[in-house]
Amino acid sequence: MLKYIPNLLSLIRIILAVILFLSIREKNIHQAIIVLIVGGATDFLDGYFARKFKHLTTKNLKTIGGMLDPLADKIFFGALFVALLSEGFLPLWLFIIFIIRDVLLLIGTIFIKIKGVVYEFTPTFLSKINTTLQFIFGLIALIFPNSAILLVLVGVLIVTTCLSALLYLIRFVTTVFE
Repeated sequence: MLKYIPNLLSLIRIILAVILFLSIREKNIHQAIIVLIVGGATDFLDGYFARKFKHLTTKNLKTIGGMLDPLADKIFFGALFVALLSEGFLPLWLFIIFIIRDVLLLIGTIFIKIKGVVYEFTPTFLSKINTTLQFIFGLIALIFPNSAILLVLVGVLIVTTCLSALLYLIRFVTTVFE
């Protein structure tokens, strides 16, 4: 029964995405901050328990957890960024950069599946840093929306988002054309 904890945490993160979106849209910032922190914790704990139970969900896209964890991440951060964009906390051009990266990842994954290439998807270290920075960006945008640190973080996010997209692209190309 404990082996299902990672999947349960991913499902909770999907539900939290809706609550996060509505909290930001309704300008209930305190609730949004709490939901964002709890959502970040579920992401961390999901990975922890997946490793503990040897269900490396991000490696095997054939398992429910292998699809559910990245899907929950995309839904959660998507809800965060759409809400931040709609409330003026996130510039449109940065939102577009985030979307392009994720669309490229999706296209690459689909392409690899279509080609029938056996591929174990593992997030890069830079991608994990990027996700952490996106989480921090969300917190700072909610707590200190006009902070100078937010501008610095935007610059860092541009670099980490673009570099992680490039690393994934290189990985996909080398995997498909080996």
